[in-house]
Amino acid sequence: MGFGEYKDDDLASYIMVNEFKSRIFAKKVKMGGVGYVASYPENRGQGDINRLMKQIILELHDQIMQFRT
Repeated sequence: MGFGEYKDDDLASYIMVNEFKSRIFAKKVKMGGVGYVASYPENRGQGDINRLMKQIILELHDQIMQFRT
């Protein structure tokens, strides 16, 4: 999954999340690993990555809740 933040129609920051299944003891669980985080230098310190990480956590949580029902 890819998550991006745009400024004036240009990509300014991006995070890639790799989804995979893992086993914790005898239980299989869905997991997501952050594999790539980038911001253009002129855009750093603007809070984009913080907002994207919050969005990613909510998205993964929603996926887990759908998986359980």
